[in-house]
Amino acid sequence: MSQETFTEKMLLVEDGEGITVSNDKLDHFMELADELLAFRNLFHGYVKQRIAHLTTDDGLEEMNKTLSRLTDDLQTQVMDIRKVSLHKAFAQFARLVPSYETEGLDLEVDKTVAQSLAASLLPVMRNACGTLRLVASQAGDMITLRVEDGSAEGPGSGLNDVKTAVSSLGGTVIFESVKDQGTTLTLQIPLRKSIGVEQSLVATSSGILIAIPLRSIREIKPVKDLDFSYMKPFWMMEHSGKSIPIATYQQLMRPETIDQYKFDLAADELAVVIMHNDSGVALRIDEVKDQLETVTRPFDCITQVVPGFKGISHLPGDQLAYMVSAEDFLELVSQHCMAPATSLAA
Repeated sequence: MSQETFTEKMLLVEDGEGITVSNDKLDHFMELADELLAFRNLFHGYVKQRIAHLTTDDGLEEMNKTLSRLTDDLQTQVMDIRKVSLHKAFAQFARLVPSYETEGLDLEVDKTVAQSLAASLLPVMRNACGTLRLVASQAGDMITLRVEDGSAEGPGSGLNDVKTAVSSLGGTVIFESVKDQGTTLTLQIPLRKSIGVEQSLVATSSGILIAIPLRSIREIKPVKDLDFSYMKPFWMMEHSGKSIPIATYQQLMRPETIDQYKFDLAADELAVVIMHNDSGVALRIDEVKDQLETVTRPFDCITQVVPGFKGISHLPGDQLAYMVSAEDFLELVSQHCMAPATSLAA
């Protein structure tokens, strides 16, 4: 086995006492922790149902609390084991940039995040002409990575790769350029409790039970409070100075069913704005059911693939919810409407 292959397959513990653990085993350990969390959610729903029919059941409630505590502790320990320093992940950058300075790269992140950032930033490093400074910091549950390039050319074509990678991690990218001073690329990425676990909003749309990752949601508003305009084939609403489509899931699948002369408004309906990169769509929601941690299971030969979703999630009460993929939802929109979002201020 080559050194490169060995490094990709193994996590090496260099300081203090430690062991060599394969990434495959770490990933399997994470999957087991996610399975436990899914079971905890089911058990929590069962406990709520039982307590609702009983005056009191202290023993059952205590078991529920203990299971929640152990699950949380296990998730935290697994995530700590998976962490690697940005200094190690970005080690190759020093060989690519003529003048390279760093600060805060001892910060540790999940190995999946580190690998994604390293791969996407590689073209940016290769395009650097002047002194490049890489600064990492953490504030609360947010990691900030600044790439300061003293040249006037900036990151070039590599910027799109960075945006795609950071967006997949639930983060944002800001590019700034000052004449004769250079450019700054700022990446902000939220820390996640687990790679397989997401805080989600559980709701119904067109009678379908869905789970929407909170990191994809930018705004929730009552539909009755919104102003609409029609732009074939969708009705549009305003969000951050732009016009974005608003529709139920059924209308996203079949926009030809939309009445262009009348916006069919249901009582107490909500609009949930879902964003991916710079594009957005407002999903019309019948009812919000809950907000909780969900574990996504990819579609397989038994659970048929449904457009706009990336898998299913087991919820308390033996329910199944379809997990929304912001990227796939926007793809549904683009299939019917290729025009970019237009500014209402224009």
